[in-house]
Amino acid sequence: MTQSTSLRALLAKDRNFRWLLGGAIVSAMGDQFSLIALPWLVLQVSGDTLALGVVLATMSIPRALFVLLGGALVDRHSARRVLLIAQGANMLLLFGLAGLVLSGMLQLWMIYVFALGIGVSTAFSIPSGSAIVPQVVAAADLPVANRAMMGVMQLSLFVGPSLAGVLIALFSDGASGSAGQTRGIGLAFLFDGASFALSVLALTRLAMEARSGGRPPQRASMIQTIAEGVRYVVRDGKLATSFVYGSAIAFCASGPIQVAMPVLAGQLTQGASAFGILVGAFGAGSILGTIVSGARPDFRAGNVGRTMLLIDFIIGALFMGFGQINALWQGAAILLGCGTLFGYLQSIVYNWTQQRVQPQMLGRVMSVIMFMMMVITPLSTAVSGALLRSVAPGTLFAASGALVIVIVLIAMLATSMPTLSDLSAEPPAGEPQA
Repeated sequence: MTQSTSLRALLAKDRNFRWLLGGAIVSAMGDQFSLIALPWLVLQVSGDTLALGVVLATMSIPRALFVLLGGALVDRHSARRVLLIAQGANMLLLFGLAGLVLSGMLQLWMIYVFALGIGVSTAFSIPSGSAIVPQVVAAADLPVANRAMMGVMQLSLFVGPSLAGVLIALFSDGASGSAGQTRGIGLAFLFDGASFALSVLALTRLAMEARSGGRPPQRASMIQTIAEGVRYVVRDGKLATSFVYGSAIAFCASGPIQVAMPVLAGQLTQGASAFGILVGAFGAGSILGTIVSGARPDFRAGNVGRTMLLIDFIIGALFMGFGQINALWQGAAILLGCGTLFGYLQSIVYNWTQQRVQPQMLGRVMSVIMFMMMVITPLSTAVSGALLRSVAPGTLFAASGALVIVIVLIAMLATSMPTLSDLSAEPPAGEPQA
């Protein structure tokens, strides 16, 4: 009740935040339409799972390469200005992609070009979108504003994919290779482009002068910033162990989720709508897991490390089961469970990292982690796409689940993962720099 009342009070008193939240809602919802439409488009145009993996990698790699540059630009310029340019670029790219799809002129090489452009623009929208909230709301209102923005993302992940799947299926005539197969996909991209247009409009209505405090101070160079974060992670043995462990798990899980799931959905009778329902089930689970973590923040299987290992072990087992599904409800149920565990695990990892890392280093450490995750994901999608040329989606899910379990067992027996606690008994090994 307190959080709801505080959010209502913030919306009532702060016109800036109303515009920011409204723009975030429509943009996040539109993103989910493209999340469903892009894999489906590649499969319709090429029928090649390797092409799907490469398209996703083409979008992810520039996002990883330019995200740190985007953060540096945000530090030196207005977050709104950077976000406006990035969102405007996304709008033009999606309108162009929608036009080519609806006109029937699209070819596979064009998808690579658009994926590259979207990846670059997103690299600048991620840091600017994160930095703009403190520049819009007062410091005392920041916790409520952040929770509202996170809630928008989780809600869009639950609602958006199902709506996108229904839209694509509704405007498809079911004839393989026909224009009707891609009509709904084009409309999904058109919807996402319109959502960016509304987001741009909302950003132009923000009165940033009220919060700006003048030109931001000059910071260390990007290379120095990266080096400090890397040194801090390396010197803290437990932080480094958890990072390597999490990276290995992400490599095994992210590719099958992004590449094999749409292929598996295509083997079910519902096609694009099945894909939307599966992604929506995972999003619903993430919301549930976050709610549970808030209600039971101290629930642990001994400590943080053992809880992480246990949750990942269960997720690995569920992945193996996901590879054996033959009905949509089975996949939705498994992904609901995976999403719930993931949402809870994400809260645990985020809170543990905040406790472990000294405040003046938290931003730099998180930027290094985000950078590496963005590198791992495209590698995983490319490998998954190549493997799906010779193995069935169910086999890939079963193998990835088994690998997750193997990694958990190795981490449990041969690393410091089982000793991770909520509060570190010793200070981190890194030497922080202001």
